[in-house]
Amino acid sequence: MSADYNWAKAARTLQTDRANLIRLSKRLGLSVTKRHTLSRD
Repeated sequence: MSADYNWAKAARTLQTDRANLIRLSKRLGLSVTKRHTLSRD
């Protein structure tokens, strides 16, 4: 299932909070730009 770059939808799919998902992505060095491209810092 695709979340279409939607943090809340992805968090619901993973059964976690949106804030925790964002924290995890930062810890893994991932970021999503406003242009909807996934980049690795």
